[in-house]
Amino acid sequence: MIVNGSWPNVEKLLVAWLKDKCGVTVYTELPSTLDSVVPCLQVDRFPGGHGEVYDKAFNVDVTAWGATRADVWPLVQKVEVAMMQLNSNGNDTGFIDEVVELNSFGDVSYADLNVRRAVGTYQLTARPAK
Repeated sequence: MIVNGSWPNVEKLLVAWLKDKCGVTVYTELPSTLDSVVPCLQVDRFPGGHGEVYDKAFNVDVTAWGATRADVWPLVQKVEVAMMQLNSNGNDTGFIDEVVELNSFGDVSYADLNVRRAVGTYQLTARPAK
């Protein structure tokens, strides 16, 4: 539900958007048995961005998880396409004016050797609902 004058919940928006476009489960908090749910994605909003009178930027990391690196990179490609499709688009959770890739996806080591991950960082600019 969008409330007039409110900014979109970008985590909720991205969970629905990426689930629809990438066809995998998308988490904001990972389950303890990660190796049993891969491939999957994780969305994490973090501090940063900026606000203006009419728009506001939000920074998010998107993490692609897989059993192997060979599983992760095709999922990354789907995410990259989905994020560019989000530019000037949205869903019933909100609308995104602009998507900027701040850091392209890269392999990031993880303690559990049964899973692999790649992380990309995006900035999403939105306006409040009218």
